[in-house]
Amino acid sequence: MVFYIYKIVGINYIGSTNNIKRRCRKHKSSCWNENGIDYNYLVYQYIREKNIKIELEILFCYKDNCSNRIQRLVEQFYINKYDSVNNGLNSQSAFGFDEKKYQKKYREERKEYHKKYSKKYREENKEKIKKYKKKWRQENKEKILEQQKKYREKYREKYKVKINCCLCDSLVRKSDIKRHQRSKKCKSFQSNFK
Repeated sequence: MVFYIYKIVGINYIGSTNNIKRRCRKHKSSCWNENGIDYNYLVYQYIREKNIKIELEILFCYKDNCSNRIQRLVEQFYINKYDSVNNGLNSQSAFGFDEKKYQKKYREERKEYHKKYSKKYREENKEKIKKYKKKWRQENKEKILEQQKKYREKYREKYKVKINCCLCDSLVRKSDIKRHQRSKKCKSFQSNFK
């Protein structure tokens, strides 16, 4: 994996990426997009406060394949060299941030908002969604049939397994046991023995 270690020009912030142009765009977006999850990071607050133009200076470029761990180690070397955690704008070391954990926390915090927004969007665009789904099903008919066929083949043996119902002792497919237990047959058997 090719990767770059960079420094934001004019401030002591070290980062790493495998696509320098995309990373620069992401920094700009995160800095100026008030709805972004990164908007209130210390580095972006500082950039807005000092009105700094975001430009990236490449400190190191590695063009051979290597693991993500090697990339983090090299990034940590430059973070230590520039002391950008204590005397800069890096909030933690290269290994100190669990992005997935942060994203999960963000999703949990915004869950209700997204739920309301999605519900409102579905209600306002019912016909549009219905047309889109119908069009998609028509265009992907063969793909859907293939997926259904694969699913049936995968679970064929599972659906053949039969077990005795614990309430009425009838022989029922394992996958249908809950439905069977709600049936009149099973309920009437239970009522006879109460």
